[in-house]
Amino acid sequence: MADRVLDGRYRLVELLGAGGMGEVWRCHDPRIGREVAVKVLLDVRVTAESLARFELEARVAGSLTSPSIVSVYDYGHGDLDGRPVPYLVMELVAGETLDQVVARELAASRLPDARRALRWTDQVCTALEVAHGVGVVHRDIKPGNVMTTRDGSATVLDFGIARFVGEAQSRAALTAAGVVLGTAGYMSPEQAEGRALDHRTDLYSVGCLLYFLLTGRPPFEAESFMGVAYKHVNADPEPPSRYRRGLPPALDALVLDLLAKEPGSRPADAAAVRRRLAEVRVLMERSGTADTVGGGADVGADTSGGGVGVAAAPPAAVTETAASVAGPTAEPALTPPARSPRRDAPTRFLLRPARHATRMQILAITTVTTLLIAAATVFILTMSGSDQEYPPNLPAWVTSHS
Repeated sequence: MADRVLDGRYRLVELLGAGGMGEVWRCHDPRIGREVAVKVLLDVRVTAESLARFELEARVAGSLTSPSIVSVYDYGHGDLDGRPVPYLVMELVAGETLDQVVARELAASRLPDARRALRWTDQVCTALEVAHGVGVVHRDIKPGNVMTTRDGSATVLDFGIARFVGEAQSRAALTAAGVVLGTAGYMSPEQAEGRALDHRTDLYSVGCLLYFLLTGRPPFEAESFMGVAYKHVNADPEPPSRYRRGLPPALDALVLDLLAKEPGSRPADAAAVRRRLAEVRVLMERSGTADTVGGGADVGADTSGGGVGVAAAPPAAVTETAASVAGPTAEPALTPPARSPRRDAPTRFLLRPARHATRMQILAITTVTTLLIAAATVFILTMSGSDQEYPPNLPAWVTSHS
């Protein structure tokens, strides 16, 4: 295949992912001599107005600096296959998105380690602290927009882009479902209703994300976009412990507070969420709850699909263990002791039955049963002989001497 070059500079090497916002490519930048990830926005009508808005959002996203935010290197618009497209050049991060991580764990009939779930959520909140501090609302926090890197840390993608694409699609007269379809499981009630948004809409999405990491499912499910949106606005979520045993009440309370229908009833900001996450971790460690809902396991599945939005997982990462994925300072993976029921498994799996009786117990039961049968037999024979004459017939030698 002939080389495809974007804007006369970025050579497209490998398609990493595609979604509602366009495509993400691994590209080579010959000017700097490095590999980058380029997000190409295909479904946006290119006008002077849309390009001005895109430039504004890209500048804001590029100003955000945090280890928990994927760096933006460049932005622009140029020709791709004869078509004008806006594009964003980002740091190429090797890893997986959180939806890929959870899908792999569920395929092995288990859930992610609860401590890792809390750590990832804390890192997402770290990114939101930085963004909210300068007035940037992400608007699309979801598992597919959070990547885990080789050291096990989480980084957030697509700051500013969700707002730009949403506005561009709305101006193009697409339906409301077309604007948010695909993220319905993680959007706030005010977002579903089209109300004004502030930083607390991201906190609601964080609650949905944490719920997904703990249970393997979002807080609301339905067969249609409208069904999910209706539940976000009107239905009360079940606590996460309903779907995963052993979670402490403090963690249930945090998730349900994040999922409050009214923004004012949620935690005040991302820093407040981080403080409560820290308190939950301390409680879990003190009570030993972390051991019962840990569930570390080997990362053995093929993850060549890579991170949708930034990068593909390299082949060397396929056989890493959870301990290596979690980073050098992370807690070691937990392996359940022999003959113990899996406490981290989804509740649809039944616990192992109780230990069987020992041989001595079986022998004692058999002996008692035999004696009871013998006693019953003697009693029956005795009763059946009581109808005969008494005294019974005696031998002749006895009667001859009477």
